[in-house]
Amino acid sequence: MNVKTETMNSWCRSMPSNAVRGKTWLPGVVAWLVSSAAIPGAQAAEEGTTPPSPRPWYERLSVHGYADVYYGFNANRPLDGGNFIVGTGTTGKRANHLTLNLAALDVAADLSPVSLRLVVQYGSGQEILYAAEPRGTAIGPDVWKFLQVATVGYKAPLGRGLLIEAGIFPSHVGFEVFPSKDNWNYTRAWNGELSPYYQAGLKLSYPFGDALSAQLYLLNGWQLIGENNDAKTLGAQLAWNGTRLTAVLNGLFGPELAGDNGRWRVFGDLLLGLRATRWLSLMASLDIGYQQLPASLPSEPDGGALWWTAYAWARLMPVSFLAVALRGGYYHDRDGLMTGTPQALGELTGTVELRLQDHYILKIEGRYDRSTAAVFATADSQPDGTPARSPDQALIIVGAVAAF
Repeated sequence: MNVKTETMNSWCRSMPSNAVRGKTWLPGVVAWLVSSAAIPGAQAAEEGTTPPSPRPWYERLSVHGYADVYYGFNANRPLDGGNFIVGTGTTGKRANHLTLNLAALDVAADLSPVSLRLVVQYGSGQEILYAAEPRGTAIGPDVWKFLQVATVGYKAPLGRGLLIEAGIFPSHVGFEVFPSKDNWNYTRAWNGELSPYYQAGLKLSYPFGDALSAQLYLLNGWQLIGENNDAKTLGAQLAWNGTRLTAVLNGLFGPELAGDNGRWRVFGDLLLGLRATRWLSLMASLDIGYQQLPASLPSEPDGGALWWTAYAWARLMPVSFLAVALRGGYYHDRDGLMTGTPQALGELTGTVELRLQDHYILKIEGRYDRSTAAVFATADSQPDGTPARSPDQALIIVGAVAAF
């Protein structure tokens, strides 16, 4: 149902890289126009120097990759072999199986001021992630599911540098990202599973200083590459990434119902992070969303669907090769729009992370979920052969990632 930005620093998704120092935007434009009009090598000739040779193409490329495998035990022993609820579980979906969660190859080219990036992927995680893509001519999950990122970027010489990117890129909302190796826990929280991990469109990023930055987005829709209507979705981010404190405000606004250009979804996401000590980091998030609905759909008297969620994380890293992460949270889906059932979901997760070597990560995780509705599959069956449902589930998952 529901890849968040390219990399996650110790705080949150979609935090832009350190600010590029430069002049104010107007002198930057003038300098760019003058340099563009100049004859190549003229300045160097005047100074009696030789223009530097461009770097070979292979020195401008960076290649990375990873493979993520896991074994997950579910105390419910679900009949259909699936953890979590229908449409979710982008990490650790299969119960009582040893399987590949995700493998990816990441190729990037720095052709400054132009940049290119392509991330291809395969695994059970991307099968879940792209399942809700609209199907049609040249669109659908079978077309896009092997692509995690595909972008072209240009850094315009305006002030500190305006980065313009287009293509498929990680979502700016939320704390946890799609690759499990970059998260504090192995599985992801409900607020991550039920908000976008990826988006397609146009992205503008600008650093106002070493800590303050902003982003604007024009997108096809809520975690969509193929369109499901004729409208577009707007996104925004305002972020402060200080030495000790991080604060990020994200938003998404646009019509998201299939074939409907008039009924809007509004979503806000607030993240607050604190580096309490050298070995302790804290993060909290508060999300709220509202979707206008047609009168024919079930809803509250206000004519729309409302959901909100609150989450907190803590990560202790006493030594460089060992970390312990705790996560707890609450997801209230008043009208069942996001989860398929009106319910409130609670979760508590603990993860021990071992970095045995620089390129190997082992995570051992225990997780307990409980809902106000019976939504988790069990070993029993109903008369129609589908799994009987329980209001809770308990998981033990061991995940291993090798990266280069």
